[in-house]
Amino acid sequence: MMEVSSPLTVEGKSSFLAMAMATVEMAAISEGLKTFVEGCYTLEGDSPLILTGLSVFRRTESQIESNFDTPGLEKAVDNAAVTMLDALEKEWVEKSSAAQILVNEINPVVAAAKANVDSLAQEKAAVTSNSCSRSDVWQSELPKQPLQMLSRSLREAKAKEKDITNKLKEIQKSFKEWKSKYPSRTRADLYDHGKSVLGPSEEYYKKLFNEEDGDCYDIRQMVEATQIFNPIFLKDMSDTYVCTVLYNLADKLKYVHYNKTITDQLLDNVKKEMPKFVKEAKRDHDLDCIPASKRYKTQLQERIKKKNLPEGSTLD
Repeated sequence: MMEVSSPLTVEGKSSFLAMAMATVEMAAISEGLKTFVEGCYTLEGDSPLILTGLSVFRRTESQIESNFDTPGLEKAVDNAAVTMLDALEKEWVEKSSAAQILVNEINPVVAAAKANVDSLAQEKAAVTSNSCSRSDVWQSELPKQPLQMLSRSLREAKAKEKDITNKLKEIQKSFKEWKSKYPSRTRADLYDHGKSVLGPSEEYYKKLFNEEDGDCYDIRQMVEATQIFNPIFLKDMSDTYVCTVLYNLADKLKYVHYNKTITDQLLDNVKKEMPKFVKEAKRDHDLDCIPASKRYKTQLQERIKKKNLPEGSTLD
């Protein structure tokens, strides 16, 4: 007869299950928050960071609005978590099936032992009722195998049946607890779980930068306002956008909090000059089109001579 090993327990499998879930969560975090990390590195440079900051904010917000682009999460779910959890679930099922087989095997044994005991008891009762002495019953009519031996075999079979049945129940109970503790077991559930890990990041960012009482709300508005000083942004502005877009951006300069400098009068003057800003930004700023001055040519020749370069050489 087959043997059943110790029943599985939720505690015994916790580390393995935690590894599967951690694989999903780490993939989600590393992929989903990659934009945040890249933004931090970008803002550590020496470029005009007030202008660079806007592109960082927009990339981050685009990532949030798209529900975080996480191609690595799908791979983690397919290659790691599902494989791990499927293997564990298969083990639970195999253990349960093995115990059920033993239950099915022991049931006929118990039934047979009970039938033998009942048969012998009935035979004893029949012989006793037709005999004069007890010695005649045992010596002539009853089988040689004593009733007590059959009864003992029945008790042993029932004990074995109870033990196997209890082990089966323990396995089934542990399996049920495991499924309750780790409800995310399908591919879709695991993927959704990975995405849910990023939820707090979205909430934290929006609370920090997008809500008016957020600690960094003023910084976000300040960076937005600096577009009015970016000629690349201004050169694409139409006359209509000067009023509908640029005036609004100019008002956001108040978030710089230089109250003595950035006054309402200053903002009004900036708005008045805005059409000139845009016109200037639309000009052709190709410096190569500007003829070289006599002084520039003289200084260039002096540098060529100082470096002992051949005649006709140029400096880039």
